[in-house]
Amino acid sequence: SQKGYNFYKNLIKNHNRTIKDELARVLKWTNGAPEHLPKYIDAKAYGDKELSRIVHNIFPYRGADTESHMTMFTWVPVVNRAGFECKDNEKFPSEEYTKSEKFEALLEYVEKVNLVGYVGQDITKAKKLGPCKRYHPEGKPYVASNGLEITQEEGWEANQWAGRHFNKFLKDHFPIQFYEVMWIRRPSADE
Repeated sequence: SQKGYNFYKNLIKNHNRTIKDELARVLKWTNGAPEHLPKYIDAKAYGDKELSRIVHNIFPYRGADTESHMTMFTWVPVVNRAGFECKDNEKFPSEEYTKSEKFEALLEYVEKVNLVGYVGQDITKAKKLGPCKRYHPEGKPYVASNGLEITQEEGWEANQWAGRHFNKFLKDHFPIQFYEVMWIRRPSADE
């Protein structure tokens, strides 16, 4: 709960540490960010413990007893321009992405909203949860700063595109015949 998180935050503050300091201590990242960070994080980088770690949740949030709640920490943003661009042998999910104004609007969208991803056998389960719904009240489109509109369906598609590198890592490490993973990335903040 938020109340539990606030208690946790105050406890850390009372020990003269910030959340960032506490995470660095828990993750044993005492030397700070590695000197040479990749331009974007890909499946290979998710296996490098100096760049990223997936650990059991250390915050006071809990899910159902049948679920494992894991948290990923990384020095490289999950979403950035370099990772959102098309790589060799890739094809954008829609021709709209090739239009610079639409590309900028979609990139803004995935940078500002809670990024939601899904890896499993039945993506309709994730879609039923209404990902990105809070950014589309009453089904209205999100309006980017350049004035272009993004529908909830386009937002979901952009989320999946932006998270494709992380999804590849998850598929490699958590085979979909055994695991179903729903993940969320909150926009970065100071704490």
